[in-house]
Amino acid sequence: MTAVILVAVMMANFGLQTGGLRTAWAFARDKGLPASGFLEHSLLGLINVGSTAAFNPFVNSAAVTLYITYITSVVLIVLKCLREPIPYGPFSLGKLRNPIDAVAILYIFFTSFYLIWPALMGPTATTMTGP
Repeated sequence: MTAVILVAVMMANFGLQTGGLRTAWAFARDKGLPASGFLEHSLLGLINVGSTAAFNPFVNSAAVTLYITYITSVVLIVLKCLREPIPYGPFSLGKLRNPIDAVAILYIFFTSFYLIWPALMGPTATTMTGP
């Protein structure tokens, strides 16, 4: 169980780093940080390293790993409910819990699958690796 939590935290970290980098770049662009001129250009270079065809899967992997951390808790709760009933807390979805869990699992598998693929059809070796 500790390994599952550790992997979930590591995967969620990708999304946090991506969000933090984009926020820092936006602040630097708007001259809201010390040394904004330098940071604006250096962070922009870090954000878009290589081609956009190579950058988009990198950013999408942050979304996929975040989705995986969300779905891990849903799947573990569903597996636990199959073995033994779990007492409800102050809030309960009642009979809608199982359909909502099923929709969440299907949605995350569907979106995670399609986020991995390139945004444009027919990528070539040049467009994937940059100039």
